Amino acid sequence: MQRLQDKLAGKPFAILAVDYGEGPPRIRDFLKKVPVHFTVLLDRDTSAATAWKVKVLPTTLVIDAEQRVRFVAVGDVGWDTPPVEAEIRKLLPPG
Repeated sequence: MQRLQDKLAGKPFAILAVDYGEGPPRIRDFLKKVPVHFTVLLDRDTSAATAWKVKVLPTTLVIDAEQRVRFVAVGDVGWDTPPVEAEIRKLLPPG
């Protein structure tokens, strides 16, 4: 995800990760090992996952500016691979 965000720098694109059901100490330890330069939100009570109807982890939702789900990936995804990057670029506004 970080590599995809780097490739799309300057485009109207942002990544928000949501950590499911863990507390700050655990996510801090993870981020020390896998540093990222995007926001990581904590869903400690799993209410966000419930609201978005997430049943399997990992699940990734790509949401447009109007908060509509435009792309869903369940499981591990190579976010910076050419096919996935192309799908994400199709969702960006022209320009």
